[in-house]
Amino acid sequence: MTKRTKTLVDYADGTGLEAQPLVEAAGQGITMAQFWPHLEAGHPGDFTVTSHSKPGEPLLWLTADGQPPYQAIVAAVASPTGSWVFAVEAPSEKAANDLLTALRAALA
Repeated sequence: MTKRTKTLVDYADGTGLEAQPLVEAAGQGITMAQFWPHLEAGHPGDFTVTSHSKPGEPLLWLTADGQPPYQAIVAAVASPTGSWVFAVEAPSEKAANDLLTALRAALA
């Protein structure tokens, strides 16, 4: 681990995990049901979503190809009724998938 704050952890391999309150990510009064489709649409110039959760899955998740200044792989996971979004940035697909898998198991 190279850096740790209350909501962010950076690992030595370049992988980072950030927990962000929904109100910071989406704005006051926005629900996860309103925010998540916006996130799944991707952000041109920042990241392009490559896979995501299917309707009915117990957790919302996505993976994406990141663009600078983001890492190569970007991922996110959240509870459909939750108030936090967990974002992962990683230099490789394996590093992102390892952390995403751990998050999905912890939140399930």
